[in-house]
Amino acid sequence: VISRQSFLTRLLETPIVPPTFDDYGGQRVKINITCKRNNTTTNKDEIVLVSTCSIGKVKRSVKGIVHVQWRDPNDDDFIIDDSSFSIVEWGETR
Repeated sequence: VISRQSFLTRLLETPIVPPTFDDYGGQRVKINITCKRNNTTTNKDEIVLVSTCSIGKVKRSVKGIVHVQWRDPNDDDFIIDDSSFSIVEWGETR
């Protein structure tokens, strides 16, 4: 049996491989995606995703906060869908 904490730890240790993009207007496109657990929340599991893209000197970051809704995978109707995760915040951080 895998605990919730163990599952989240293994999930967050999984490397995120960002997509590659062709150059844009002669500038190299770089993207970095980070994922970490928000340890300041209580009574819920919250994951913070930050995607930062830069093209030349222009750089933008977007942050998404995801709540994990734990469900028993042995339930007859169990599927991983939007009832398992919910995005509670999404916005540009610059």
